[in-house]
Amino acid sequence: MFVVGDTRRCWCDASQAGFDPVKGYGRKERDLADPRVREAIKEIAAWTGALIVNAEGIVEKSCQLVDRHPRRCNLSKGLGARHWAGRPSVG
Repeated sequence: MFVVGDTRRCWCDASQAGFDPVKGYGRKERDLADPRVREAIKEIAAWTGALIVNAEGIVEKSCQLVDRHPRRCNLSKGLGARHWAGRPSVG
């Protein structure tokens, strides 16, 4: 799962699932505008957890567990936990 946009708001609901392979790298090494970074992120995306990407396309955190509370959440039939976790925060 990719969470893109208001990263600080998302951090309230996220926790580390384990090793974060982007931790400690500078912005340039986490910028999705670089094709080499995109290829590396494709590999990380297969791991457990979400990637949190800011509005500028910089990967802020990876391998995150996103925990959301069921505040006024109406999901369409067939959607499940990943859709629930990826929906915008309410309130």
